[in-house]
Amino acid sequence: MTELEKKVLEAIESRKLVPRPYFLFFAWRSVFWGLAALSIVLGALSVALLLFAISDYYATGWRVFDNLPLDYLIFSIPVFWLVSMPFFMASAYYGVRRTRRGYRLRPASIVGVCLAASIGLGVLFHFLHAGRLVNDILAANFASYRQQADVPFDAWSRPDHGYLGGHADKLIDSTTLRLTDFQHKVWTVDISRATVTLDNAIVDEGDVAIRGVRTGPSSFRAETIEAFD
Repeated sequence: MTELEKKVLEAIESRKLVPRPYFLFFAWRSVFWGLAALSIVLGALSVALLLFAISDYYATGWRVFDNLPLDYLIFSIPVFWLVSMPFFMASAYYGVRRTRRGYRLRPASIVGVCLAASIGLGVLFHFLHAGRLVNDILAANFASYRQQADVPFDAWSRPDHGYLGGHADKLIDSTTLRLTDFQHKVWTVDISRATVTLDNAIVDEGDVAIRGVRTGPSSFRAETIEAFD
């Protein structure tokens, strides 16, 4: 027995080291992999939400995209993911590094793979309408998100379902409004029986949200008219 082997055995005996069950090792490793997977999923949902925000503006025919507020896009990315991402990335790095060949990978490579996975999965989530779902959940449960980030252009572009939004151009007469919707289509809106809840005159309000009934290819009968928020 070599001197090194003796020292190793003495250290084991003095510290009373015993082999750990494999399931403990597996459970510990699973925690790190789970955190890494959670980070990727949260990142993917963030990407899907961001793409939904942009596509919602696209529903206007890029009508206001040049004025897209930066804070809207920033707010569309869950702050939780941004704050926790370094921790999750560290967990992913630690877990991968402890695999058989993980020591060969550089930290930048591991983080890059995780980010790429989040972006790719986020694009898939977007086409599965996960971004819209997350937006609806956040808007329904958090007033601050609803007030700052939820701008439902798409929701008010469904005249066949009774929802018409757009810019109030002018009053043709006392009962008829000309409106340009978010796709630049011009509508004639009958407002003779509409309940109007606006702080300003209709033509001074700018964008309005109208509930009612479509009566023709480019005509609509309003039941309620309110400010578009």
